[in-house]
Amino acid sequence: MNPREQKIILFKGEAQYGVTNRFIEDMENAYKKDGQRVITFDLRDSFESMKDQLIEEMSKERPLFALGFNAVGQFYVKDQSVYDMVAFPHISWMVDHPVHHIDRIEIPADQKYRELHVPDNFGLIATIDKGHKQFIDISFAQKYGCFFLPHGGCKARKVDMKTRNLDLVFCGTGTGPESIRNTWKKMDPKVKELIETAVEIDESGIELSSVELIAKVFTEHSESPNRKRFMLIMHNVERYRRAKERLQTLEALDHAGIKTTLFGRGWEFAKFRNHEIKKELSFEDTLEVFQQSKLSLNASSFFKEGAHERIFSSMLNGAVCLTNGSKYLDGLDGFYDVVEKYDHLDALPEIVDNALDNTELQDKAIEGCSFVEKGHTFGHRALELRDTIHTAMQ
Repeated sequence: MNPREQKIILFKGEAQYGVTNRFIEDMENAYKKDGQRVITFDLRDSFESMKDQLIEEMSKERPLFALGFNAVGQFYVKDQSVYDMVAFPHISWMVDHPVHHIDRIEIPADQKYRELHVPDNFGLIATIDKGHKQFIDISFAQKYGCFFLPHGGCKARKVDMKTRNLDLVFCGTGTGPESIRNTWKKMDPKVKELIETAVEIDESGIELSSVELIAKVFTEHSESPNRKRFMLIMHNVERYRRAKERLQTLEALDHAGIKTTLFGRGWEFAKFRNHEIKKELSFEDTLEVFQQSKLSLNASSFFKEGAHERIFSSMLNGAVCLTNGSKYLDGLDGFYDVVEKYDHLDALPEIVDNALDNTELQDKAIEGCSFVEKGHTFGHRALELRDTIHTAMQ
């Protein structure tokens, strides 16, 4: 059967800055352009108003699959998932580390979260980092079908790339690493010790995925297996390492006198001297900011085998991405030719200065946009996903 003849169901839901809902819209548009049958349900509306339509769509025929970001789109009748009842897959595409959504995937499911839990038998999980897949496979003994599906990019609907009056931008929320660290003081002393040890190992430069890092800590401290404690420690280390990297990267630029325009809440704690802090933006407004920028900073080395969405989105909107690397990015032929890569913070200020002085920076931006348009949008990911699922279901 041609996959276009089977319906695909997409779910929107509550989303910070509207990010994942825009991903859904781009996927839906790509499917329609390709002649794919697709229907989208917006769960921000009353579920009661759409329940009958959803049940009708599922009962008329078996869809190819349903998809929601971060496990959105779960429905249960009594204690059984509708996907297990109708026997077709729901794909939970995790755009954060899955440990942050542990209640939706943990086994056995906590009854408090049962209605939001992925299906027992027809639940698939897609991750944006191969290390996240490793976490799912190890933590759940390969109970879930899990596969790597990297981020794509989105293009602003209002296209205007003529005026680039911002040298360097960073779009993202600020969280003080020490404020996170202070919350550990209220924890069990042993848990606090294990978290601190994990952070110390992580900062030593050893290249480990999160699950490998916490496993190493448990082994070195002769900790008996304790799943709840393991997940708690991992969750806190993930939050801390992300907050600290963002802060240290921006501090390196600030201390060098290089102004970065920050769009996002929570940065007041940092007391930057040179950066300009602006209010948080919707995702759509962020895409337009990229159109006004020469360089866009990405600081996310915690994606060791994946990539953050802002890399491809900034490139698609004509900004040259200033980014660290990953094993996934290393494998993209020609990628490092169309971005500004940095490996160490000490070198970052000089890289920025040289890039802004480079008369060929705009040529690199054009090439970067073309690079993404050829294979790294959410439209591309949508079609890749459909073809993968269709092949697997044969």
